[in-house]
Formats: sequence, C-alpha cells, structure tokens
Amino acid sequence: MTDEYIWGYIYTYMTKYTPISRQSIQTIGANFDRAITTDLENWLINPQRKPLILRGARQVGKSTLVKIFASKMERRLIELNLEKKPKIAKIFEQIDAERILKDIEIELDIQINPKKDLFFIDEIQVSPKALTSLRYFKEDISQLPVIAAGSLLDFALTQESISMPVGRISFAFVNPMTFEEFLEATEKTKLLNELKTFEWGKHLSETVHSHLLEQVELYLKLGGMPEVLQTFLASSDFTEARTIQEDILSTYREDFSKYASGKDLLLLQRLFDSFAGILGNKVKYAQLSRDESARDIRRALDLLVQARVLARVPHSNCGGLPLALEQSDTVYKLYHLDVGLMNAQLGTPAGGRHQSPAILTQLLGIQAEQMIYQNLRAQQRKQDSKIYYWLRERKTQNAELDFVLENEGQMLPIEVKSGAAGSMRSLFQFIAKTQVKKALRFDLNLPSIQDIKTEVITSSEKQSIKFKLYSLPLYLVGQYARLIGNAV
Repeated sequence: MTDEYIWGYIYTYMTKYTPISRQSIQTIGANFDRAITTDLENWLINPQRKPLILRGARQVGKSTLVKIFASKMERRLIELNLEKKPKIAKIFEQIDAERILKDIEIELDIQINPKKDLFFIDEIQVSPKALTSLRYFKEDISQLPVIAAGSLLDFALTQESISMPVGRISFAFVNPMTFEEFLEATEKTKLLNELKTFEWGKHLSETVHSHLLEQVELYLKLGGMPEVLQTFLASSDFTEARTIQEDILSTYREDFSKYASGKDLLLLQRLFDSFAGILGNKVKYAQLSRDESARDIRRALDLLVQARVLARVPHSNCGGLPLALEQSDTVYKLYHLDVGLMNAQLGTPAGGRHQSPAILTQLLGIQAEQMIYQNLRAQQRKQDSKIYYWLRERKTQNAELDFVLENEGQMLPIEVKSGAAGSMRSLFQFIAKTQVKKALRFDLNLPSIQDIKTEVITSSEKQSIKFKLYSLPLYLVGQYARLIGNAV
C-alpha cells in the first residue's frame, strides 16, 4: 500500500474494505490531535483491558476519533452502527459472545481477527442487549478490543431496565476540543509549544502573550466542536462556522423527541432555548419558568444534563475532602457543552477577528468562565466531572467562588476573571474558612505567583490569612496542574 493511504481499512455494513486516503481522512478532522488518543493507546496495549464505552454529547467527534485511532494503531476497523442497521442489533440479543461474533461474520461476510481488528459498536444505546453483551466480550473474547459509543448513550445508562456489566467495562469521556487541541488543529504549533514549555521564572514575551490572547478570542467565538472548526479552517468564514453551530443546536433540539413527548417535550424545548441566559449562576427555577413546578423543571434539566448538552456544577460546603461528601443536590450552577455553541445560542455576533487583544476586556465574564470550565472538565477524561463551586449566602456577606477542585490531595479554589483584575473578596472568605494554602486565578495578565497576607472580616471576627496565589492567563488552563505542582 502506498503512503497515500493510511494503514488499514475501514469496514462498514455499506461497503467492504474501502481504503481511506490521507486527503479524505483530513476532511473528517484527522489533523485534529486529541489528547484522549493517548488514553486509547494505553487502553489498547493493556493486557487486562475491558470493553471501552466512549461517552459524550452528539457531534463532539467520538466516531471520528475511533476511526482515526484504528488507522493510527494499524488496526482494521469493524464498524457497526446499530441505529442504521437494526438487523445487526438483533444479533446482540444473544448471550454468547462467540456466537455473536460468528453471526456478524456471516452477516457481513468477513473474517474477524482479534489480533488485527478493532470492533466498534456505534449508537449502542439502540440495543440495551448490546450494552449487556459487553460483559461476554470481556469474559469470552477478551483479546478482541471493543469500543462502544452512542449519541444518546447516557440516557440508556440510567435506565433501570438495563443490566449494566459493572466491573467488566471501562469508560472514557469525549468533550469538545480544548484550547490546546484548538491550537494544534489551527497549526499554531509555536504558540502551543510556548504553553507546554512554560515554567515559572521563564519570560513570556508580550508578543507571545498578545498572540495567545488573540487565539483565546478566536476560541471563544468558534468553540471546540470539530465540525465547526473544520468549516472555519476550510472557509475562514465566521458566518459559515456559525451556521454549523446553529445546525448542531438544531440537532440537539430534534433529539428531545427521542426521550420526551407532549408537555415534557415543550418544556425541554423552552428550557433549552432559555437556559443560556442563566449560565454560571445559581439555578433558580422561577427564572426559567413560572408556569411549571420546580419538580418538572428539575426533571427536564436532568434530561439535558444526561444528553450532555448541559453540565451541572454542584455547590460543596468544602469542609474537607472528598468534596462530594458535602455537595448539594439542590444548589448548583449550569454550564454549556461548548463556549462556541453558547455564543451561538446567546446570539452574540459571529463577528470577525479583532486586531487588538484589548477587546477581550469587554467580553462577558461567562465566556471566560465557560472556557475555563469546559477545559477543566476535558482534562478529566477517565471520569465524569468532579468540579464544584462554593457559595455562602448571607444577608450582608454573600460569597461565591467560581470552582473548587481536588488537586494533589488538597482543595484548590479557582477564580476566573474576564479582565486583568478584579475583587478577591470571595476568595479571601473561602481561605478564611478552609485555611488552604494555595489558590488559582485565571485572568488576562501574564503569569505570576504572589504571597498574599491580609485580614478578613468574617461573621464573628477579624481573621488573618496567608496563601500563595497562582495567577495564569486563560490560555494556560491546560497546564495549571503541572505549573502548580512545579511551583516552589
């Protein structure tokens, strides 16, 4: 095979052994380097691997990721889309993995080689039996690597009628592209290298800083959905990119009819069209609808979270670790799947690229907050989101901290500023309560470390606090753990 073609073939139920040229694979985003690929490589070479389920919202690139991964690992991809091929879905109703495999070989007229192939079951949520059958692949044909995915998979995983093969499957989470993946895709490799090699004490020039802020602005407009970026790279047209964003949002709306009907469907559509205006704030059901009960609104929001178009960040009292021990089920904030989709839904101008990064100071705070949230979330690829926030509500001393994470066995409070400065009153109150020694702030300044010593007036007394404040520009969100870990 010539170098014009990537290793291996992709087999589908429609065509057999179709060679994919490098040029055509690029049209589906093969040049988009995703960090999760490293996780997939480690999974594949693990002798104790289990069938892997990829979870993520529709159109974040799960299927494309598997295709690219198979070619990179020189594996023939056996792709089964159960939504498009109901006949194959019925094969999975058996409980014998070897029989399932033989029937698929007969149906597709192929010979499956566990040592050379990669088995991909797409839209697996169509068949609850297929989900259950994954346990038999682990027990009976463990040498065959199996990956499953589905656009509405999280709904199926919450159904009580489905017997999940607990302990016999693994999960990985696919999110929109991070800022660093965005730089990689747009071939800003020198800027990306500046991020990956930055260390405390190293000078970051104003030129680099300025160009990175320009890329942040571009990322806020386009977001991290692969098809949106693919369209923009091909056309350099923000309007065309916005059209794709609106198409994706329409696809999500169309999905609602698959898990709701009648009054519930109307409520879902109304909430989906209005929730963008309350992102980043404590959810108050009356702000969403005064005509529906809190119970109905909560149920509808749960569905949107299960569809992964919304993300819930719960309040934790942060009395100690793990943070989940003191999280609230009723006090929480919502964030969007993607900052670009959020802007499309808010109706912000698609716009062009501004020449000066100073325009970033005029951005709504929620855009910066959304960017930081989705990039933090994307770094938790092997688990669902474990991001919290802290809220203290009093008549005269309210305090709210944007995010709190567990980092190296400690609580890490995080503040996000959409400009170069801002009040730290809430952070001071959090430090006084928890006595943590490190805090992180994202803003538009150059990186810095400050030793903060001040006095805070709490509810009962004046209290002295002391901590290190690590300030990073928004574009270093992907390096925060390394930089805090390396700090003296």
